[in-house]
Amino acid sequence: MMAALTNANDQKDPVSAIAVEAVAVAEAAGTTAESATAAAAAPARPAMVLLGEATSPFTRKVRIVAMELGIDASRIELVLPDPMSILPVVPANAVSDMANPLGKVPALLPTPTSPRSDAIYGSQVIAQHLDAAVAERVDPSRHVLPPASAPAARVRVLTTEALADGGTEAVILTAYETLLRPEERRWDAWIEGQLSKAWRALSALEERVVAGDVVSGSGDDYGDDGPLDLGTIATGCFIGYFEFRLPHLIAWRDKHPALAAWYAKIQERPSFVATAPTTAGAAPAAQ
Repeated sequence: MMAALTNANDQKDPVSAIAVEAVAVAEAAGTTAESATAAAAAPARPAMVLLGEATSPFTRKVRIVAMELGIDASRIELVLPDPMSILPVVPANAVSDMANPLGKVPALLPTPTSPRSDAIYGSQVIAQHLDAAVAERVDPSRHVLPPASAPAARVRVLTTEALADGGTEAVILTAYETLLRPEERRWDAWIEGQLSKAWRALSALEERVVAGDVVSGSGDDYGDDGPLDLGTIATGCFIGYFEFRLPHLIAWRDKHPALAAWYAKIQERPSFVATAPTTAGAAPAAQ
């Protein structure tokens, strides 16, 4: 190959020589220059398939992670199952073809042809998988998790994620009870218990914002021009879902002013704007 290029460069017309060489390479590959050009112009095929739900805060978290990491949107195909198929009352046989045997979203197929048995599920696991998939982004240095070589920082971020995810789960369970269960069968004590968890999560996250653990870019490695960390992303998704499902509890902002000010800023970030839930009538989302 190098010899062929050297000979071509010895020609009087370098442009023609390069064209001849390109045709030769294309023919050697069993195609033509025209088809090679067409292939180069074709849109990139998705590398992964994400099964999610339009209003799921956990699907949203994974989508934001991908955006913050700089993974091109064309590389992940978003597939939205029937929202009714992920309700907690759906029989097991109705979700037998879903990637997650628990019937929950999100789930990620590593390739479009991956069997369902190879699916990755649980937003925490998918986020860590994407963070490690450096080949899928232009800038491999972008991460939403501190490296394993910084265990204290990594644990802090993961703990914040767990706190925010727990608050999100409490909101989902509240929504199941208030939106799906017939009014005469609702359990008020259950609703109060779940809401108390959500309120405690907000209070704890307020403390973390004040302490600087949850900001619009936490630390030198996660500045405003870089990706958000996973705990920060999860916190924004929790609050977004809280307001989406429980809009009558907007007073949380008065009780948590630092967190409210932080959220007012973070929700304007492009990745949050692009993934904001808008379908008020959709079923509550599973993890």
